[in-house]
Amino acid sequence: MRLKVLIILMMLTMCFCGKQSGDEMENQKELIGTPVKSDNRFTHQARMLQGWYRANVLKLPQGHGPTKNSKMLLPNMIPSQPKVFPTYNFLNTAIYQTANTRLQRKDIGGTIEEFRLFHNMLSSQPMAFNLFAPLAQNLKLASQFFRQIYPDVQHVTEIIIEYAPLQNNEYLGDRTAFDVFVDYKNNLNQRGFIGIEVKYTETFSPTEYEKARYKELTNMASSPFSKGADELKRYNQLWRNTLLAYSLLEHPKSEYKHGHILLAYMKEDVHVDKMIPDFKKCLKQPEVWFQALDVRDIIKILQNLSLSDDEKKWINEFSLRYLRFDLVEGI
Repeated sequence: MRLKVLIILMMLTMCFCGKQSGDEMENQKELIGTPVKSDNRFTHQARMLQGWYRANVLKLPQGHGPTKNSKMLLPNMIPSQPKVFPTYNFLNTAIYQTANTRLQRKDIGGTIEEFRLFHNMLSSQPMAFNLFAPLAQNLKLASQFFRQIYPDVQHVTEIIIEYAPLQNNEYLGDRTAFDVFVDYKNNLNQRGFIGIEVKYTETFSPTEYEKARYKELTNMASSPFSKGADELKRYNQLWRNTLLAYSLLEHPKSEYKHGHILLAYMKEDVHVDKMIPDFKKCLKQPEVWFQALDVRDIIKILQNLSLSDDEKKWINEFSLRYLRFDLVEGI
């Protein structure tokens, strides 16, 4: 049923986008809900688009958020009752099942907030599942996809969403995690990995973290960084992600020979877009260690691969939910 609604809505929006009457616009505003005054331009657009999708595709009322005990109705929140509603934060049942299975795993590190994952449409974590879970379910497709970005990828062996090594005291000694972790082998049968940071509307934490372990790794001769900790701490999340990747490579028992950091983001987030070239200047070999891709570019790469009908539906629905800002222009 959701797929039929999606197809009809996509046809209508292609034909009538920008032609809403005043009454139709007001009706949409009422269905979507009240904007949050403190939102910047990009967060406002994203929140309204999630509200549009919730109201028009999922046919759900607003839920309370952003936390479990919040009393505020927000456009981007899926109701917490009845219990079936948490499945609606995912584009299809298979993606929901992947998220639910990952929630139960205790053999790997990483932090998943259950309420946020199942109810907050504006969170980057459900977005990570919606974008990468289908690749985790089809490693052949995943291998083809990541090879377009990293030519040394021969075969993707596993994709884990929300990952950190359990023995974190042997690495960074904190809760730093990759939003997505891609384990692969190259054409020499060597193991490598791609640690992905999925950035939606959440800001990179303004806190400038300082730990002796960070400085120790940053100052090592083989460190990926050309700058010192004092300059790098303002890039805290990207700095820590790269340090985690470096510590995985340097661990005495590591089987990994190659590691990369990939940032998946949206160019509308101007703060992040401006940060990327500055962060690259802090790396000795930025082309090896760090890449940033607009989510639209990720979608374009996927669209150029051989996709099944179900995979094409997944890409279309992802694009409608996350990329069609024109649908809420003026709201």
